[in-house]
Amino acid sequence: AYCVSIGVLEDGRPHVGVAYDPTRDELFHAVCGHGAFRDDVRIYVRTVPLTEYSLFGYSSRFIGAAPPHILAMLERFDEYRNFGSAVLHLCYTACGWLDGAFADSTKLWDIAAGGLILQEAGGQIMDFSLDPLFPLAHDLSHYEKTFLPFVATGGCADLTPLCGIFGR
Repeated sequence: AYCVSIGVLEDGRPHVGVAYDPTRDELFHAVCGHGAFRDDVRIYVRTVPLTEYSLFGYSSRFIGAAPPHILAMLERFDEYRNFGSAVLHLCYTACGWLDGAFADSTKLWDIAAGGLILQEAGGQIMDFSLDPLFPLAHDLSHYEKTFLPFVATGGCADLTPLCGIFGR
């Protein structure tokens, strides 16, 4: 899977996000404060607690042995899908098709639009310390040469199942 993803940031926060999946002819979009949509239908995350049966999308570029956080997620949760696109993982979480998503090797341009779409649908996108990813901690030039790892969830407020794997 792949998509075209465009995010407009202001003061380190996404304000407009658009992701188009040409293989399914689906357009996900959001404007800060105005909700998230799949085509013309408003979308919402699924508000269920995280359990061992939660379904996560993940993206990773590791070669060889998996990093410790990947192994911990695989041990803690039961179901995963890698569609090959971090922004689609975020959009699918925004639609309630996934309970969450995580990735360790994405770039800002991979996730800015999807992050806003997820937030506008009621979800959250965080860094690996489980702190909000936006506003960004650095100016935009910092992210040109570095990965921006994230973990995202739908509407679940209790992040306890992620503690010990990420942050806290």
